[in-house]
Amino acid sequence: MRNPKDTAVSMYHHLKQSATDQFTWDNFLKGYTSEGYFSCSHQFDYLRQMKQFEIAHPEHPIKHLHYEDLKQDAVPVIKDLSEFLGVQASDAFCQDVARACGFDNMKRADETRDMPDNLKLVSRTKLFLYRKGIVGDWKNTFTVAQSEMFDDFIANQSKNYFGFTFKGH
Repeated sequence: MRNPKDTAVSMYHHLKQSATDQFTWDNFLKGYTSEGYFSCSHQFDYLRQMKQFEIAHPEHPIKHLHYEDLKQDAVPVIKDLSEFLGVQASDAFCQDVARACGFDNMKRADETRDMPDNLKLVSRTKLFLYRKGIVGDWKNTFTVAQSEMFDDFIANQSKNYFGFTFKGH
């Protein structure tokens, strides 16, 4: 899970890569918070489905991770995940995984990856999945009014949301 404001900013920048100049942050945010505006769903739809699955299948083990915890200190999160999976992992191995899967290494790998020929981009020839990878960057994008409106949106989503909590909100 990731802070919904950071997630929205990230989604905007991903979609912006293949959009026209009329695709602005303000238009995106209005659409994101409107029912049925996007052809794809946002994280709340996924989290509702996830919680419904958990309720329907309490015997199925599920591990919840927060992006913010990975960014703060990935090694204990990786160690905890290995224990959840029943896999022996030394601290040194977890450190190697954290380094290999760290944002900078993933971004470098993304830069050399070829994109499918059928992917149409408006303003560039490559689609980049990794932008900044920092926690709290939403504060550089949202205005105060947008942040307050989005807080209301999150609260409304949470009514049907089944109890997940976010960090860094």
